[in-house]
Amino acid sequence: MAVPLRNLNGETGDLVTHTHACTLADYTAAGTTTPVVNDLVSFSTTGNWYVARAADNSTKRLGSVTKIELAPSGTDVGYVTVQWYDVLAFVELTTDDESTVTLGNSCIKDGDTTVADNVDAGATTGSLIAVAKSATSGAGSVYAAVCAL
Repeated sequence: MAVPLRNLNGETGDLVTHTHACTLADYTAAGTTTPVVNDLVSFSTTGNWYVARAADNSTKRLGSVTKIELAPSGTDVGYVTVQWYDVLAFVELTTDDESTVTLGNSCIKDGDTTVADNVDAGATTGSLIAVAKSATSGAGSVYAAVCAL
């Protein structure tokens, strides 16, 4: 378990934790390993709010499984609680076209200065990582992890 660092004021803060989905087929390359506490994980593009065990040489978007809420079994989805090391928060953003949002990509402002509030997620770099969306097309919400760079 990671120990929170002190901020500039000498105060400690809690690391962000969130419950995420996982499947056996996606969690590891072998497709047969169930999650255990202390596994290092990262976001998966399998679906909304999914995680998988972190790949070799991963350097960002890392967290540790702190609790198995429901172990995945067969093709059934499981749920784990993850304590994130470099996720500062999760935010809800809006988009006018969910089909332009790719899970795992970075969110970018879409539209010129006459457009007040609209994002796409097609960028490969950035600190707002799309981890869930409300639909596959049309207008809706994009849920993004705000990650330290």
